[in-house]
Amino acid sequence: MRAAAVQEIGLDPLQFGIESTEFLACALRRACGYFCPCSQLTLIRSVVDPLESLTDDFHQLQAKAKETLELLVSVGDILEIKHPSHSGDSGSIVLFAAPPAFVRRKSTTTFFIGIAGEEVLPLPDELNEYISYTGHLRTIEQREIPNCESKLRDHGLTEIRLDAWLDLPRKEPPLVHLERARTRLLSQEGGGLLPGLRVLNPLLPVDFYPGRWEDASETHSGLYVARRPQSYGADLWCVVDLDNGHTRHCLDLPLPRSRWRGCDEAWRLQAAIDHERGNPQVFRVREDKDQTTILDFFSPAPMWAHRRWVTVGQCMPPSRCLFSFSFPTDEANEELDFITDSMWLCQRS
Repeated sequence: MRAAAVQEIGLDPLQFGIESTEFLACALRRACGYFCPCSQLTLIRSVVDPLESLTDDFHQLQAKAKETLELLVSVGDILEIKHPSHSGDSGSIVLFAAPPAFVRRKSTTTFFIGIAGEEVLPLPDELNEYISYTGHLRTIEQREIPNCESKLRDHGLTEIRLDAWLDLPRKEPPLVHLERARTRLLSQEGGGLLPGLRVLNPLLPVDFYPGRWEDASETHSGLYVARRPQSYGADLWCVVDLDNGHTRHCLDLPLPRSRWRGCDEAWRLQAAIDHERGNPQVFRVREDKDQTTILDFFSPAPMWAHRRWVTVGQCMPPSRCLFSFSFPTDEANEELDFITDSMWLCQRS
């Protein structure tokens, strides 16, 4: 049954299992073609609920599906759109399928984004057989197909320029970024007690992200990245100014007219906070075989960072970290500069 489920989705059951990122990514894309627009919860349930009898750890499968969905959003397969609420909340996140498109790397590799209904990609079998599935990515080598770009356009795929798709933020010192956020925050009204508020504690170790979250209490004073519940939908990302657990100021993320998600703004702000406290977030460098370098990360990275890395590297199974990427060694130095200069991380010795 497990092999049949993998084969049904179009993958080789000898290579992939139902717990693999490859399988879950394909299943989520197909479900998106059926169910979207819908909520995150609806999409995840549509994929994992039918698999409950096929897995030994259903809760782990749910968590893996959620992580995979976040990756699909980060790369641009699925779009998150905030719908306004009439109940006073900030609104709920609704998922939409992005239109099918392709992006060319600087190498000869092209990767696909978007979904075309139930077909997922509107390509004939003679092109589909050249598509490779690695993690949440779908790629094709142009050199294997004569006139590859023309054929992709002929079948309705739009080419997106690499620089437009990356959409990187401007480069700036972490203190400038932090002070701009602080100024915006202090212009907001106070909130008193916010029930259910959880904060990301900068005093806790930077190499274990889940363990940094805790309920807001009288021990918390100052500026914190936080999440607060709302009546409907996922908890909202925000930045708060606390005085012994009481909220003096609260600023919801993303900011108005921002082109990034709330989590992207929150994670970058936390990196600035950690850096300015003298305890920057860390990454690890490992030299691998075949002239490749693996970078291990211990904190989440914004969508624009993931997009940059998939253009030159590959997402790898994590090794005692949150996520990993593999790069050709001759490309790694440029990525190290990007991580330290634009993301304010420090290499772990």
